[in-house]
Amino acid sequence: MAKNSYGSAIASLRAKQGVSEKTLADILLIPPERLLKIESGEGNLSTMEIRLAAEVFGIDPDALETEIQRLMADDDVRSEKRRVGKE
Repeated sequence: MAKNSYGSAIASLRAKQGVSEKTLADILLIPPERLLKIESGEGNLSTMEIRLAAEVFGIDPDALETEIQRLMADDDVRSEKRRVGKE
């Protein structure tokens, strides 16, 4: 499974706001183990779960989507730099 790039955004927002893994998982109606996998890049949130997470963090869902897209672009740039550096 390909790693997602937004799990770190979710983990960062959760930590900054002092929300526990269990609390966020309970709100999203997912097992804490699934949230841990998502935050480590090994799982995905549905669109509805992303919107719920944004509500928990008190941010606009579109702002969260924008942050996710920014992180994905940053990860793509880092991956490309690593790939080019190995050639």
